[in-house]
Amino acid sequence: MIVPLLLFSLGLALSAMFSGSETGFYRLSRLRLVIDTMAGDRISKGFLWAVNNPAAFVATVLVGNNVANYLASSAIVMACDHYFAGSELAGVLVPMAFSPLVFVYGELMPKNVFYAAPNRMLRRVAAPLAVAGLLFLPVSALLWCVGRLLQWVGRTPTDVIRGVIARRELAQALDEGHAVGLLEPVQRRLAQAIFGAASRSVREFMTPSARFVRASTVMSRRDVLRLARRQKQAAMPVEDPARRREIVGYVRAFDCLNGDPNAPPPIRPLLEFDEQTTFLSALTRMQSDGQPIALVRLGPAGRVTGLLRLEALRSVLTTDALGRGPAPGPPGGAKKEVMAG
Repeated sequence: MIVPLLLFSLGLALSAMFSGSETGFYRLSRLRLVIDTMAGDRISKGFLWAVNNPAAFVATVLVGNNVANYLASSAIVMACDHYFAGSELAGVLVPMAFSPLVFVYGELMPKNVFYAAPNRMLRRVAAPLAVAGLLFLPVSALLWCVGRLLQWVGRTPTDVIRGVIARRELAQALDEGHAVGLLEPVQRRLAQAIFGAASRSVREFMTPSARFVRASTVMSRRDVLRLARRQKQAAMPVEDPARRREIVGYVRAFDCLNGDPNAPPPIRPLLEFDEQTTFLSALTRMQSDGQPIALVRLGPAGRVTGLLRLEALRSVLTTDALGRGPAPGPPGGAKKEVMAG
């Protein structure tokens, strides 16, 4: 009787370890692993490798779970044969009686424990997991190869999946930073607003070409200032009537305050983006180049479809982060810049 009891205890313990490890693995903080690895922690270095190669870890856990379930089932069958030899009813009822025990202590409870404290619990089972990885390497390597083959056949977009996982991990890191007092609530909301809008197309934030106001190369500085005050815009694109109203740059109202008011306005080069450009790429480029406006075209050299304003992009972040502020569109603060000039 001692052998079935030992097998059942071993199977239950292995099931708890592998089931809990699988849940804890998906709760690991990559940022924390990187920091601990840089500090020379060998266990964190091993788990960081597993995070970067999740298929190998998951395959090991799945094989280990199957081995654990086989041991527990074999122990129950051996006990039935010993105490209830030849009884078909006992062969059905005894496994049913042990199923809740295996589910609670081998699946449910370990998952909850590892979910609540993934880093601490995984460090405690790091050595058994490493041994299991070596023992199950032939089988887990085969499963990994099958997974790669299915991925190649199905053309799984791994870059998109990794991007989603990375954003989730960054959001988790922000929440942890806020929980320990490293980030103020507004800083956390601002970062989350950036991540939320980062991959969205600039098409969602642009002013359609039929609605934005344009200056002209034949206008004087006085005319540009008058138009800027009337439209409450600090910067406007400039079109050339001699070239079929092609937009050749932009002019700032502030630049027209100095010099001869009857002279042509100083035209600056204008940034251009494709409609597929992401919000974060456009915001970063316009911010770094100091460009208040940019054109949006359909295709690399297509027709102009809209106008993008830096203040409109900023307002998206302030609205999401602070819960207030102007809606995306022509900024009302442009009037203050024009009048202050």
